[in-house]
Amino acid sequence: MMLTKEVHVEVTSSGQSKEQAIGLALNQVQKKLVKDNSQIIIRIEPLSVGVIEAKEIIYTERFLFFFFPRERRKYEYKLDIKVSVSMLNVDEIQHETHVQKNNIPEFIKYKVKKVR
Repeated sequence: MMLTKEVHVEVTSSGQSKEQAIGLALNQVQKKLVKDNSQIIIRIEPLSVGVIEAKEIIYTERFLFFFFPRERRKYEYKLDIKVSVSMLNVDEIQHETHVQKNNIPEFIKYKVKKVR
């Protein structure tokens, strides 16, 4: 019923600081795994983080194109993250089948009894 497998996830992000950019990249791991799997994910455990590409972009920002020049920085990362994913396989769960004899849903029964 429980299934554990190791997966490589590649994510990219950018931010105004190094910590912000890496934090945004790590937040994308769960979103990417949920989108790719139809099973229920119970635990995601990072095993290793590898940096594929890291960029620091420096540009000069000015007020009204001439005044108060200042240097701004932007960081972009492309990471390869190896994670161990524990999943619950819903298809293997045994279900009991109950057949309802009347076709009136429960919420309508309650309202019918209350009106009388």
